[in-house]
Amino acid sequence: MSEPDKFSYHEALHMSSFFARAVEEELVDHPAVQAHPEWQALAEKACEALNDLYQAIGKKED
Repeated sequence: MSEPDKFSYHEALHMSSFFARAVEEELVDHPAVQAHPEWQALAEKACEALNDLYQAIGKKED
Protein backbone atom coordinates (compact mmCIF):
# COMPACT_ATOMS: atom_id res chain seq x y z
CA MET A 1 0.00 0.00 0.00
CA SER A 2 1.41 3.40 -0.96
CA GLU A 3 1.68 6.41 1.35
CA PRO A 4 -1.55 8.46 1.32
CA ASP A 5 -1.34 11.84 -0.38
CA LYS A 6 -1.94 15.22 1.31
CA PHE A 7 -5.61 15.18 0.30
CA SER A 8 -6.12 11.83 2.05
CA TYR A 9 -4.76 13.25 5.30
CA HIS A 10 -6.93 16.34 4.96
CA GLU A 11 -9.99 14.18 4.32
CA ALA A 12 -9.28 12.03 7.40
CA LEU A 13 -8.71 15.19 9.46
CA HIS A 14 -12.03 16.62 8.29
CA MET A 15 -13.96 13.40 8.95
CA SER A 16 -12.52 12.97 12.44
CA SER A 17 -13.66 16.51 13.24
CA PHE A 18 -17.07 15.90 11.67
CA PHE A 19 -17.67 12.70 13.63
CA ALA A 20 -16.43 14.22 16.91
CA ARG A 21 -18.93 17.06 16.53
CA ALA A 22 -21.70 14.65 15.54
CA VAL A 23 -21.07 12.40 18.54
CA GLU A 24 -21.03 15.39 20.86
CA GLU A 25 -24.16 17.03 19.43
CA GLU A 26 -26.20 13.91 18.72
CA LEU A 27 -25.15 11.56 21.54
CA VAL A 28 -23.37 13.30 24.41
CA ASP A 29 -26.06 16.00 24.51
CA HIS A 30 -28.97 13.60 23.92
CA PRO A 31 -31.42 13.42 26.87
CA ALA A 32 -31.60 9.61 26.79
CA VAL A 33 -27.81 9.36 26.98
CA GLN A 34 -27.62 12.02 29.69
CA ALA A 35 -30.15 10.06 31.73
CA HIS A 36 -27.75 7.10 31.93
CA PRO A 37 -24.32 7.99 33.34
CA GLU A 38 -22.70 4.86 31.87
CA TRP A 39 -23.96 5.77 28.39
CA GLN A 40 -22.85 9.35 28.79
CA ALA A 41 -19.38 8.20 29.85
CA LEU A 42 -19.13 6.00 26.76
CA ALA A 43 -20.35 8.79 24.45
CA GLU A 44 -17.86 11.21 26.01
CA LYS A 45 -15.09 8.62 25.62
CA ALA A 46 -15.97 8.22 21.92
CA CYS A 47 -15.93 11.98 21.43
CA GLU A 48 -12.58 12.26 23.22
CA ALA A 49 -11.10 9.46 21.10
CA LEU A 50 -12.21 11.20 17.91
CA ASN A 51 -10.72 14.48 19.11
CA ASP A 52 -7.46 12.65 19.90
CA LEU A 53 -7.52 11.18 16.40
CA TYR A 54 -8.05 14.65 14.95
CA GLN A 55 -5.01 15.94 16.87
CA ALA A 56 -2.84 13.01 15.75
CA ILE A 57 -3.79 13.46 12.10
CA GLY A 58 -3.19 17.20 12.36
CA LYS A 59 0.35 16.58 13.61
CA LYS A 60 1.01 14.25 10.65
CA GLU A 61 -0.15 16.93 8.18
CA ASP A 62 2.59 19.35 9.32
